[in-house]
Amino acid sequence: MTIDEYNELSESEKLSVLQHDGQYLIHLDILEQTFTLFKLRDFHVEVCFDSVTQVICGLRTFDDQQGLAPYLDALNSTPPV
Repeated sequence: MTIDEYNELSESEKLSVLQHDGQYLIHLDILEQTFTLFKLRDFHVEVCFDSVTQVICGLRTFDDQQGLAPYLDALNSTPPV
């Protein structure tokens, strides 16, 4: 599946693909929102979850380093498992 094919899916289909095939990388808590980063094949998916309303408020895909920028500091400071 390419990033374009993924983007054509409905939100529920996207979440199902993430649950089955996505690799969780990291999450960031910013105010009342949690941003969770997944690796899916050759691109990344960011899920934004609003902890106040308890709903997903967005899905964003990217396949470049610029999209990873908010996560790089956190990834570099996370101890290896």
